[in-house]
Amino acid sequence: KNPEFVYQLGLVKEKRNDSTAFPMFLYAYVLDKNHQNALYKFAKYSAEGRNFNKAKKLIEDGLEADPNSTRFLQLKAVVAYVQKEYHLAASTYETLLERKQSNIQLHENLAVSYSQTNRFEEAIEQYTILINEYDDKNPLDESYFALAAVFKKQQAYKKQFEALQKAVQENPENQAALYFLATAADNYFEDDASVIPYYETYLATFGANGKFSEFAKQRIKDIKTDIHFNKN
Repeated sequence: KNPEFVYQLGLVKEKRNDSTAFPMFLYAYVLDKNHQNALYKFAKYSAEGRNFNKAKKLIEDGLEADPNSTRFLQLKAVVAYVQKEYHLAASTYETLLERKQSNIQLHENLAVSYSQTNRFEEAIEQYTILINEYDDKNPLDESYFALAAVFKKQQAYKKQFEALQKAVQENPENQAALYFLATAADNYFEDDASVIPYYETYLATFGANGKFSEFAKQRIKDIKTDIHFNKN
């Protein structure tokens, strides 16, 4: 059997969403373990099937044959990210950046990896890239919301508040952004009374059935109680 012929047959089946495509790639790999395309497909399908240990071994085989392979590096980064191995994910995505790779998933995953490893300034840089360079392909409210989460970890409440304002401007229907805008105001404003309108705006927008309505109602009640007792 010719492994390239078997591999090409797998590609045809894959385009047709035929479930027998993977056995073709596997067979091509068995016929020739140095067939890089078959090896990549085997690794990719293993990762998608969450057989991560197998996928990692195959990825390393691919990188041993070609250390500069962007597709194997990309797959290595994604597997590390999905497994929450954020240090490894970050270093692998950095390698891809060095090789002039750039896409939404790369920058999003790298931003999260930085944030999860307390590299906050670098996370902010990645979200800024998403906002400035991928605004036509990426929901900006989600990028601003994620950026706000990094500012919160830094306890930079003013910046968190401003990022959430932009998220709400981009998408007024983003429930989480509108609610957390109120909590950011809670952390940032010194005057508790000036925080109440933000929670009231959330309730007016999403009503009693909003995801965070009970929290918003309770916080308004608590603030009013505090204001009442502080007057006395």
